[in-house]
Amino acid sequence: MIALAVVSAAVSTLNVGIAGLADRWDELFALCAQQRPNSLRSTFVIVTAEKVELVDADQLSRERPAIVIPCEPIVNRLWTAAFSSVVEQSQAPLPFAPQAIGGAAR
Repeated sequence: MIALAVVSAAVSTLNVGIAGLADRWDELFALCAQQRPNSLRSTFVIVTAEKVELVDADQLSRERPAIVIPCEPIVNRLWTAAFSSVVEQSQAPLPFAPQAIGGAAR
């Protein structure tokens, strides 16, 4: 789910062509599948011409051109959507009394 949201961010925000980096997206899905969602909060997705990788913030490199996508806002958005506190509504009273249906032994 997180990998898909990263791809969506790259395509919609950065106007990156999804087909042009299709091989990289497959790598991204494989990398994210190996991680726990909470561990991805502190990482960045780095997409270069050669590979895609998950890198901690303190290990970001400035040596080569790359697309850099922070995972923290994506993980936080998905976490909030999945686990937001939903206010439970009490059940409305039934307009008729419940009744058992079906017979005894058939």
